[in-house]
Amino acid sequence: MLDFVKFPVTKTSLATLRRILLPNCTVLIWVDAVCINQADIREKNEQISPMSEIYGGAKEVVVWLGDGAEDSELEFELSNHLSAVGASSISQTLTDPACFEKWSAMFKLLARPYWARVWIVQELVSNGDVYAITVLCGEYRCKMKSLIAIAKEVARLTTTFPSVLHHEFQDYSATSTSQ
Repeated sequence: MLDFVKFPVTKTSLATLRRILLPNCTVLIWVDAVCINQADIREKNEQISPMSEIYGGAKEVVVWLGDGAEDSELEFELSNHLSAVGASSISQTLTDPACFEKWSAMFKLLARPYWARVWIVQELVSNGDVYAITVLCGEYRCKMKSLIAIAKEVARLTTTFPSVLHHEFQDYSATSTSQ
């Protein structure tokens, strides 16, 4: 319902709304796919300016990455673990064979189409506290702060030690696909 009128939404929007809305609770929300005619380029371009105000004034910003994958639990387990112990342990877990499956899942998460959207930068920057953004993927959640810390450290490590990481994951990938 939109303003008490039935309103068609995409499967993605419906999944998002079902995940974030609470029963018997009235909330004001902004959903790009509902509030902006995605087929109208002119309208989309006109909405760029007001979006900064919308995201900046939001009490909470929730990012929906889509339904969880078979290994989504692993990526959020890793994110929440690394958030608890700090970014310094990232380098240790990257080369730990016991963590390769979790890292593989994390790289899949970071490769989802959401991150390639042009508007993602505006959504993140316009929010007063980018670190407070909640990231949802299926039934799993974490704070954007965790993913940013992981992405920064992985970028630093892959720049510093690209051959080591490539070798470690190539070995793991070959082993896990042959089993």
